[in-house]
Amino acid sequence: MSKSKTFCPLPFVHLYAQPSGHVKPCCIAETIYSHNLNKESIGEVFNSEEMKKLRMDMLDGERNKLCDICYLAEDRGEVSARQGFLEPGNNEFEIPKTTDGEVPLEFQYIDIRFSNQCNFKCRTCCHDFSSSWYEPEMLLGGISPDVNKVIKVENNFMENLKKHLGKLKKIYFAGGEPLIMPEHMDILKFVTDKELKLHLHYNSNMSTLRYQEESLFKYWNKIKEKGTIYIAVSCDGLYDLGEYIRVGFNHKKFVKNIEKLKENNIPYGIQYTVSTYNIHHIFESIEQFIDLGIVQSTDDISFHYAWAPDGVCIQNLHEKEKFKVTNTFEKNMNKVTEKTKVELNNILKFMGTESGNHKEIKDYYDKINRVFPKSK
Repeated sequence: MSKSKTFCPLPFVHLYAQPSGHVKPCCIAETIYSHNLNKESIGEVFNSEEMKKLRMDMLDGERNKLCDICYLAEDRGEVSARQGFLEPGNNEFEIPKTTDGEVPLEFQYIDIRFSNQCNFKCRTCCHDFSSSWYEPEMLLGGISPDVNKVIKVENNFMENLKKHLGKLKKIYFAGGEPLIMPEHMDILKFVTDKELKLHLHYNSNMSTLRYQEESLFKYWNKIKEKGTIYIAVSCDGLYDLGEYIRVGFNHKKFVKNIEKLKENNIPYGIQYTVSTYNIHHIFESIEQFIDLGIVQSTDDISFHYAWAPDGVCIQNLHEKEKFKVTNTFEKNMNKVTEKTKVELNNILKFMGTESGNHKEIKDYYDKINRVFPKSK
């Protein structure tokens, strides 16, 4: 199959779902709110009219608004997630042929946020992706009393999903915090018993390496016999900064669990999400990661940015703050690798693409400080 300038393999082979049951073509695409796995079958959702049109648009070289995040990133000169999946090392999928956009339910890649269950209450998050945010959102009036604390896909979803995993090649586990979810253990045991050759990719806060009393290394080491594992360790700062941004984060425990990953030869890297809370501390954090031996170089850190909510989005910084950030970046760029320079320059581009409303940040911080511990 020839690949057009808008083509991405994910809509053809990949199933993504949020804890609410809503679906997207991938985790960063627009949500298709008209379809929900709690109300429809996997087939109805995966081969909806919206998904079929997206596939045909991609085959025809047309941009579909569901995937604007990638297309607009490419317009800014960034390497988008779409382009990343077309790289030789990531392009292991068998793309099914289609004449009308409908494809078989044979998932080669799944990214299911099985629930919002999480043991952290990050200032940059919300109840949609953390059950620990339930009480704060109730106090702030963000959710109604009839909303469940733990949101998850029901409708016998887990058993139905397993019927479509015969060609599975890759799983992305995120959350919430996937390592504390029973659904994660269900799938992990399922694929281990099937002895599939898989790549498991995690996004985890690395607060635990056990599920209840069972060590996860027992399963990971078996998966590694045929496949691979990589853990994107989600960490937006260490010491007091990390514990302030991520209520529930324990610096000492985090460092200890990183050492256990090293001892068991589990590959990992740091995923650092830049927000208004840590934009001024990036180079301090880089130095700490390296000094503690958590990473060998900045190549082992992946930098991203939060675009929502408005109060954590760096586009809404005051112009004076943006100038200060740019100045700090320019003075410290010689301390990082070429890969990191590209990522940090992309952050600056993102910050400068819009002149937002800096009052959004103050309003957000005031709101959060009503239900979170106040700044030291």
